[in-house]
Amino acid sequence: MTGITQSDILKNPILLKLDIFCKGLRIDDSLRENSSLRIFRTRAGLGSGIELIFDKIIRVNAPVREKFAQESPYILTQKDGRIRVVNETLNQFSDFDIEIFTPPAFYEKKTSSGKQMSRIGVMQGSLLSVYVGGICEFWKGNSSRRCRFCTTGINVGKNEEIEKSETDILEVIEEAKKECDITFVHFNSGYNAIRDPKEFIGLIGKIRKNTGLLTGVQFPPFGDLTVYDRLRDAGADHMSFCIEFGSEEYFKKVCPGKYADIGHREYLNAIEYCARIFPAGSVSGEIIAGIESTDETKKIIQRITGLGAFPTICVFRPLEGSDMETERPPSFGTMSEILGFAYVSMIKNNIPVGLAPGINVSIIVTPLESKVFAARDEVGDFLWKKYHLINRIKQIMASFFIKKVRIR
Repeated sequence: MTGITQSDILKNPILLKLDIFCKGLRIDDSLRENSSLRIFRTRAGLGSGIELIFDKIIRVNAPVREKFAQESPYILTQKDGRIRVVNETLNQFSDFDIEIFTPPAFYEKKTSSGKQMSRIGVMQGSLLSVYVGGICEFWKGNSSRRCRFCTTGINVGKNEEIEKSETDILEVIEEAKKECDITFVHFNSGYNAIRDPKEFIGLIGKIRKNTGLLTGVQFPPFGDLTVYDRLRDAGADHMSFCIEFGSEEYFKKVCPGKYADIGHREYLNAIEYCARIFPAGSVSGEIIAGIESTDETKKIIQRITGLGAFPTICVFRPLEGSDMETERPPSFGTMSEILGFAYVSMIKNNIPVGLAPGINVSIIVTPLESKVFAARDEVGDFLWKKYHLINRIKQIMASFFIKKVRIR
């Protein structure tokens, strides 16, 4: 998608979402006392901003505390009784509805064991996100082993509980389902935080049986790939793997512990294996864009889609407290090129997107949202129409199936 102006960005919620990821957001003094403007720093820290809703459906976790955000041209303000984003440089306002996400009431409730529910799981857009297991092994002892973009070791144990029992998790899921009508629960964990997946597999089975909700799992690769067969059989719907970078050079430089103890190839092996045993559109490789070259990022996108999975693309966010907090995020132009390339690559490899209903993620531009950046002429009119027709049919069928199995 070329020729986009700053005025264009203010008219389109997806374009503005991406530009805020790249530039950050400042808060006008008139909103600083708003009780909804709360930050819940959990897991690796990517959801470390404020949660907004653009145009009723587009969820945005806007960076506000990082150094680069203090220089942003964008200011969240209130004008004529409406929440707006203003580009201070242009003195122009967004012209679609913007809401500040109100933290749900269950955040203040406690589990039967006495733990605050917001320290067990938090909303990231319309899904519930839960970190399971202990502190990532790479944050113990030698600091040179941790991923340089990550703040898991700062957040886990401080902003959220380290010990989360099965009962704690199930109680929070029930509250989130009742209050927020969630359809999806996403679990992730650090390296060696889950040493034996048997108990966790049992939890997945109970979630499916008791709630009918969809579940996603994001763990470092297990050496025993049959674990993924057991997760699938228990009811897991989505597997994702944080391969992070296309080149082993950057993987080694930014993720030294992962490089030494796991290896780049093991992530690709896990993606390939899961793409074979899970339904199409159920497996993803998560990458960070904006650090290594655009060419290397495109190569790993092609590798992931060629294996039958879709790329989850995170805009590099130099998180406060990380080893890379003084770095700069990528430009809007770079990211729009990468996102458009990824969408075209999914079309060429016939990777369906958006099959699970009611999932609007706030910390990434989703594969479905990436359509706005894709160049139709790169695949041709016939393939473009064919892909979207088939994908829409699959979305309808998946939605019908999920409604049948979901217990309300």
